[in-house]
Amino acid sequence: MSGSPAVRHYRSGPAGPRDRGRDFGAAHPDAIAATAGMYAALFEATAGRPVDMLAHGREALAAIRRFSAASASEIAGIAEGAGLPAETIAALNARTEILGLLGAAQPSECSTVVRLGGPGEVPEIGRAHV
Repeated sequence: MSGSPAVRHYRSGPAGPRDRGRDFGAAHPDAIAATAGMYAALFEATAGRPVDMLAHGREALAAIRRFSAASASEIAGIAEGAGLPAETIAALNARTEILGLLGAAQPSECSTVVRLGGPGEVPEIGRAHV
């Protein structure tokens, strides 16, 4: 990893989803744990009560697994590498949906997808603000 704390650069070595996730989780355990803590607090502040983040994460992981076994495997790997439950990582992936379920008046999340392409190709970037 290089760059400032606001801009992280990471290049994955392993090719398989679980190994790639484990590699990423092991490279960023503190940042992932801090993010999980921040969202746990945000979920509770939004709901105005304690929230079982793991229960929401379990539901999200089941939906992710139905959609893409490879994505669920990568999430499990990230969790292993970071030393967290897979349900925590799944809850982070489903944060916008969880905030909506908890009654967020105006969710203000952004998802970004980047397709790097091959050598000489211009990257394609897409964002969804909700």
